[in-house]
Amino acid sequence: MLDDVNFDLRIGERLGVVGGPHSGKSALARALLWAAEPPQELTSGTLELSGRPLHSLGEQRWQDVQCRRVALLDDYVRGVDPGWSIGRQITSAVSRRGGTTEASARHSAVELLDEVGMPNPARVYGYLVNELTAELQIRAMLALALAREPAVLVVDEPLAHRDPLMRRQILGALQQVSDSRGMAVVVTGRDLDVLACHCDTLQVLLAGRTVERGPAKQVATRPRHRYTEALRLGHGFTENNDRSHAAFGCAFEPECAVGRGHAECRQVTPGPTAFSSQYGSVTAKCHHPTGKAPARNVSGRRRAQRPPG
Repeated sequence: MLDDVNFDLRIGERLGVVGGPHSGKSALARALLWAAEPPQELTSGTLELSGRPLHSLGEQRWQDVQCRRVALLDDYVRGVDPGWSIGRQITSAVSRRGGTTEASARHSAVELLDEVGMPNPARVYGYLVNELTAELQIRAMLALALAREPAVLVVDEPLAHRDPLMRRQILGALQQVSDSRGMAVVVTGRDLDVLACHCDTLQVLLAGRTVERGPAKQVATRPRHRYTEALRLGHGFTENNDRSHAAFGCAFEPECAVGRGHAECRQVTPGPTAFSSQYGSVTAKCHHPTGKAPARNVSGRRRAQRPPG
């Protein structure tokens, strides 16, 4: 479940959404396309692109937006046709934009494969997707998504179970494409340090709530929330503990070395605290943030107490 997860995304900005299992990363990725995987559902919220509200669009108009403005890479991975060559599928996507010949669309498809770092793109054009390695499949799906020329690309845990080098290579390709096209990217993952190397901003999710957000370099090198610090150090965390779905308090309290057992951590949802840094402002929601005492604190939500008697 997502609760009070908000952010703005600038043109060309790369946002890394970080968290452990069950933190809400994939739910957020789907929500950015105003969708949800059953049994989840969207009950409230707003979604805007360039000041245009998207959450109130009808189904057909929203599908048009998905085709041209916002893309989820996972949808292309799931929707790829194993019987068609990857080049033909990219050519078809380019042709659907209109105003192009078959030969021109084919040439654009080869250029897209080259843009995402595909080795020997003219040859790979004729390959089926299952003839490619896992890394090259992701690159091919990225080229397929780019054929629609989206303004925002959402990537949910690329190659989550592959080796770190492969993840860095894919994220590097995303960074290059984002820079060259001015395309905004939202990428989710568990490896804070890897995402920090390729993103401008990091947003940390815990049990469906944002607990820290700020410039990637600052969050990765000096996290303020105790949970972010645990992610940076690679410490395990059981996100299905008895606090993970509590309406109030901090979900990290049972495993926090500082806040464990504190009444305020169990009963009061931390409000946002702003920290200044050389890279920009960092906001964390933690009763016991790391480092020096904060400059200001906004009160959090407290669990209602039963009146005496």
